[in-house]
Amino acid sequence: MRQRRSVGLRVWLVVATILTPLVWVGGAQAGQLQVALVRLDRMAKSTNTGGTVCFKPASAGSTSSVVIKFPTSFTLATGTGNFVANTTADPDSVGSGNLYWPSGASALTNVQNGDGDNSAKTATFAVSPAMTLTVGTLYCFNFNLTDSSVLVTGSTVSGSLGGNVATNLDSANIAFAVVDTGQDQINVSAVVPPIFQFDLGGTTDPVPHTGNLDYTAVNESQGISVTVHTNAKQGWVAWAKSANQGLQSTSIGGSTGLIGSVGWNAAAPTHLQPNVSSKYGLAVTIAASGTSTCTMGVAPEYNTASVDGSPLGTDRYSGAATANFQQIGQCAGGTSNGDALLLKERVAITSVTPAATDYTDTLTVVGAGYF
Repeated sequence: MRQRRSVGLRVWLVVATILTPLVWVGGAQAGQLQVALVRLDRMAKSTNTGGTVCFKPASAGSTSSVVIKFPTSFTLATGTGNFVANTTADPDSVGSGNLYWPSGASALTNVQNGDGDNSAKTATFAVSPAMTLTVGTLYCFNFNLTDSSVLVTGSTVSGSLGGNVATNLDSANIAFAVVDTGQDQINVSAVVPPIFQFDLGGTTDPVPHTGNLDYTAVNESQGISVTVHTNAKQGWVAWAKSANQGLQSTSIGGSTGLIGSVGWNAAAPTHLQPNVSSKYGLAVTIAASGTSTCTMGVAPEYNTASVDGSPLGTDRYSGAATANFQQIGQCAGGTSNGDALLLKERVAITSVTPAATDYTDTLTVVGAGYF
């Protein structure tokens, strides 16, 4: 009889266990921060830098520290409290807007100065007392605002250098970039050209302003302003010269038809008197001296403001109307923003000055800046 052997089917049950990597921070399992960033103040290679740390927790609870791990190529000064923390959202105080940190960020108010460890490439900032963080809130703080040598970027240019931001609750890997020397800065240059704007307030100035010359008074024109805008660092000077050195009547001609200029007096203007002699001259006063840094002044020959008598029209002074340019005034020692002189012509005649309707002179008034 044939014996049958019983064949037993053995089934081995293999149980596969899938292991999920866990990140542990300070002895506790850490989740993933919603967002994290470390902004360096300088990204150029081998450069001292400070920075700003921001993170948004995903786990509820409190944290007693924030640890920043920098790339292995960076150099950190090892020491207690050498990473100086700062929680000012706008260190420059340039406005009410929060642009130094990302919009809507809150200060990690309890953060303390951090400890550097060059071997581990970490800066550990204690949060004392520990803070309960709100999930979804963006927390920020600054470190080493003066960009001291506590942290130095690596010497190798790279666009992907690994780092990490971790609290007691959450952690996130981040990346740093190091660029070539000077490639994180823009050199801005500009040229301010020399500017000299010289404006006369008019081109005609009859004496007197209306009517005819009066032999019982010193006659005066309304005056023409000389206004200057210039960025010349030492100010400006104005000059004037006379075509006829007096008022000349072409219909009469010669010296008979000339109301001649007063003589040159150098240190002071000349006294004009009605019905004593026929004389002509220039009077200069300061018309405007505003927001400029230069100081206005009138040349002594033409400075009549302090010597003119009263009442108007009877006791007046004037400077010579010369064939060549003579300085009439200046604004000295700085730039000029609309400083102005007022130039008037004055005439005294007698009762026997020849009558004519064509007494004229042409004054040429120019200026230059002291650049």
